[in-house]
Amino acid sequence: MKLDGVDPCALFTPQQMDQLVIAEPTPGASDVVDTGDVPNCTYLSTDSSNTYGISPVLTRGVDYWLDAHGNFKATPTEIDGYSAAEVTLLGAEDECSYAIDVADGQHLFVEHLVIGSEDAPGQDGVCAKAKTAAEMALETLKTLR
Repeated sequence: MKLDGVDPCALFTPQQMDQLVIAEPTPGASDVVDTGDVPNCTYLSTDSSNTYGISPVLTRGVDYWLDAHGNFKATPTEIDGYSAAEVTLLGAEDECSYAIDVADGQHLFVEHLVIGSEDAPGQDGVCAKAKTAAEMALETLKTLR
């Protein structure tokens, strides 16, 4: 499933946004894999306590995360039958991302960040929410291809 031309702000349906308790998307760009900015969409929760971000990365597959070394930990996994990586920043309990290998040399990057919440769910809870968001974005992507 090639990501060329995919609008990251179209990857959550209104129903999915309700489930994730997020508001309208904000388009932008992000340097997710050190190759320059890629399209990005940020979704802020309705109470401003967390965000979700989606970036279609057209120049590198999930192996970028699994083979790289840095201030993150990448764990191989699967999302709906697709090879993926769970990516967490070392020492950070409030952030978790999933990179899903959807095409040769391309991946969908979905991140979740908790913003200053005293009831943060801990790393496992943050990653569970990130995984749910990644599954939803992938589900929507399939309908667009």
